[in-house]
Amino acid sequence: MSRADAPAAPAPWYAARPTPVQTLHVHSRYVDGADTLAAMAEAALRAGLFSLGFSEHGYVPVPVVGEPCWMTPEETARYLAEARALQGALAGQLALFVGLELDSYGYDAALPLDYRIGSVHLLPGSEGLFSVDESRARLLHELGAAYGGDPLRLARRYYADVAAFAACCRPDILGHFDLITKFDESGSAFLEDSAAYRAHALEALDAVLDAGCIVELNTGAIARGYRRTPYPRRFLLERVRERGGRITFSADAHSAAGVACGLQEAAALARDVGFTEYAVLTADGFVSAPL
Repeated sequence: MSRADAPAAPAPWYAARPTPVQTLHVHSRYVDGADTLAAMAEAALRAGLFSLGFSEHGYVPVPVVGEPCWMTPEETARYLAEARALQGALAGQLALFVGLELDSYGYDAALPLDYRIGSVHLLPGSEGLFSVDESRARLLHELGAAYGGDPLRLARRYYADVAAFAACCRPDILGHFDLITKFDESGSAFLEDSAAYRAHALEALDAVLDAGCIVELNTGAIARGYRRTPYPRRFLLERVRERGGRITFSADAHSAAGVACGLQEAAALARDVGFTEYAVLTADGFVSAPL
């Protein structure tokens, strides 16, 4: 048989269909999720996903206002052991990857991970570091108490931290880029339609892209009723597209029910912006899959 007559190689799993087949941002009972790692994997299979990444919140060794939202080092060791065991047990059924969502104040490049999501959650506040996504009340309190009631001042600090984090640590994926808009989808509090706000956000996004980070379309706030659209806003996605940056899709799921929430809608948005492919993690690293 000539080479020309040889049967074509089967398409890889990530090219099986033109909709997202993987989400790499998943949380469990180890921190603030509702279900076990095993339940999240089972839900991914039921949802028709071909691949899943565990990305529990990594340890942050600094005090914060409010309840800590991350694992201790001891919990991290247990999480990694359980995740690796599931990775082996489900081989051939679900392509599982083991990662962490690491904060700018707790980035650990030495842990044995398949990938890292880097996210800025913490900003300096009136009584110490606070999480910008804890609650609307907390964010508005700190806006007044620590940032003089000036939303652009807060936005400038947030995006400066995002840019510095990306440049310093270069995580594989930059998580929920414009997280400060979680409780303000309309843009009223953070003046998202102002030229000044957009300049701060776009400058930070350029730094993220310069660092080679993948930008996630994150639908987590949709599943939990805070938003109707994914992070980041469309004008930011347009900049990613213009710059030839890479995207991936993430449900940022905190329950089995939300493991694939909004992924197809996010893919439709990406296509409308002009993306034709997205980044998928494989055993050989990140590759491009058709969108």
